[in-house]
Amino acid sequence: MTVTHTPPTPEARAAQRARLERLGVTPAAKRSKPDPKPLTETDIAAAVAKGVRNATQYPTQRIIHEREYERHFDNYIRRNVVSRMLEIERRDMGEASGSIGAFAVPVSFEKQLLLDMRAATALLGHTDIIDTSAFPSPGGPLNYPTLIDASEQSAVIGEDTAYAINDAVFGNIAWPNAIAYSSAQLARVSYGLAQDSAFPLNELLLGEWSRRTARGVEADMAAAVIAGVTNVQTLGSAGVFTYADLLAIWSSIDAAYRAQSVWVLSTSAMVQLRTLKDANSRPLLVDAPHVQDTDNQGNVQSAALLLGCKVLESNNGFANNMTSGSIVGFFGAVGKVIPVRFAGAEIVTLPERFADYGQMSWTGFSRWNASTVALASAGALIKAH
Repeated sequence: MTVTHTPPTPEARAAQRARLERLGVTPAAKRSKPDPKPLTETDIAAAVAKGVRNATQYPTQRIIHEREYERHFDNYIRRNVVSRMLEIERRDMGEASGSIGAFAVPVSFEKQLLLDMRAATALLGHTDIIDTSAFPSPGGPLNYPTLIDASEQSAVIGEDTAYAINDAVFGNIAWPNAIAYSSAQLARVSYGLAQDSAFPLNELLLGEWSRRTARGVEADMAAAVIAGVTNVQTLGSAGVFTYADLLAIWSSIDAAYRAQSVWVLSTSAMVQLRTLKDANSRPLLVDAPHVQDTDNQGNVQSAALLLGCKVLESNNGFANNMTSGSIVGFFGAVGKVIPVRFAGAEIVTLPERFADYGQMSWTGFSRWNASTVALASAGALIKAH
């Protein structure tokens, strides 16, 4: 006896799926889908034609796409191999935003770069970063709205009573084309070591890149704060802080912003401040182990406190002396005073610059803007007498 099997027609399969769904039963094929296969060069080319950052429609495909880009990027920085995917990305970035012309770093690399930069700086570590790196034109001119509302409050009103209160005032930051910051030569590594997969090349490049760029961006932020903040508090005595000075600075900004405020002082100002003591010879700058400051990488450390606000040190832009007229620091809510824009990061491999030594190097570029908001009640400059 011969038994033959006739496969069901597509209509029969559709009817069976409909019955199972009405009964709340999920077919086995839907319960356990195999992992999607890696994208081929043809798949990648078709996807990036629609835009590399948003080339795929579903979350799983986006993850696969980013991992593919990470693999191509790793091959580039280790062996200077430029794949079709990298070339298309560079072309699209150049056409959209007038970029440097290098190769865009993967999303995971970019996020870690920002985390490392914020963890290493005072102003950048406590401000608001508007990330436009995924925009169609990430580094182009951008209008960013600001809201100044330092004194208005809600009111209790009776029935049929007009609400007599002033509207909040909107402002605008008109950012021009993002400024490119070059890391210069990041490192010199032998060809053999760079190609060794066990060597943490990404970590090496991230460390050097983040430290150098953070210093440059922080210095420009401090310059913008010094030029744009109109609330200037001058110390009462030459070369020293007094308790009256600290109270005047602390009270010069609105109470609503003090909870978010930090002291950012140069080393010379910090040293002088640590000599300030009360009548019982107790230092006013308190190192409080029970008050913890968690940076953007999750590292926890004790924070020095002054009048209840954290004290941070920065010589990037603030005068490292107590000479008369020098701006030695800032007190305020950094994110309310000087938001910044990040417009992406790119890298170029230099395989021949040190070829005589059997070494290769890299240069990183990132694009930024920083502008102050006209909000005198949220921040104050500290000026030496």
